[in-house]
Amino acid sequence: MADPKVVAGGVLTSCVEQGRDPYYPERQNNKKFWYGFSEGYSGVKAAKEIRYWGHFPVVDIDYKTDAPIQVSMRAWAPFLPGDAESSNIPAAVFEVYLYNDSNQAQKGTLAFNFDAPLAEAKRQNYHDKTTHVSAPPVFAHQKRANDFVGTVVRYDQAAYALGVLDKQANVRTGGALGSADWNRIAEKLPTATDTQSGTSVAVDFNLPPRTHHVVRFLLAWYVPAWGETGISWHQMYAHRFKDIDAVITKMTTRFFISLIPLIKTLIPL
Repeated sequence: MADPKVVAGGVLTSCVEQGRDPYYPERQNNKKFWYGFSEGYSGVKAAKEIRYWGHFPVVDIDYKTDAPIQVSMRAWAPFLPGDAESSNIPAAVFEVYLYNDSNQAQKGTLAFNFDAPLAEAKRQNYHDKTTHVSAPPVFAHQKRANDFVGTVVRYDQAAYALGVLDKQANVRTGGALGSADWNRIAEKLPTATDTQSGTSVAVDFNLPPRTHHVVRFLLAWYVPAWGETGISWHQMYAHRFKDIDAVITKMTTRFFISLIPLIKTLIPL
């Protein structure tokens, strides 16, 4: 769900004020760094209103729509004061709450899209405007099905995972969703290819009257190092997790399960 301006398409302004980037002076008068462009989305409707409440490390979003299903989302990342390892997990959980307040059963499809910029991990100089990757770049897509149902995408030493934390859910996976694909998510998702780093996941649901359901998406990533002007930067989480599989394991063990009631108790939705 998006703002009407995103759905309609056109030029979108950056959230950073132009001229406020002290690190890259050449960006000051380069509009492409300060403005984005949305192609627009055909056959879909934007949310009438989006309410946002950020309270670290949680964000709550409430969507007002014309649909018979009402939607809200809680996104959070693990953060436990005094526990450096658990607070340094490269992952985020997106809990989507679906409410059917009508007197009839409602069917639908909930989709999550991530057009991952994995090739950026190979950019050796961030003053350079191009990424230096082998041609063609090969993004290995691996399907996973257990406590985490989704896709792991790898490129060089970098990787990310997108999926659902519910092995009982009716989950479908595919390639990255383009602007013309969203109105067909109930029918099919694009086919994933090794030349595209993006991926998508969809959950089909059937809600009885006066009920609600929660779908928990997991987005995890693993980019242990990157370079800039000859300097090699390393992520601290690479000392705690050897690869993306270790991150997924951490987020699907008792550690994750114990966090859900804790977050609900401390911060009711």
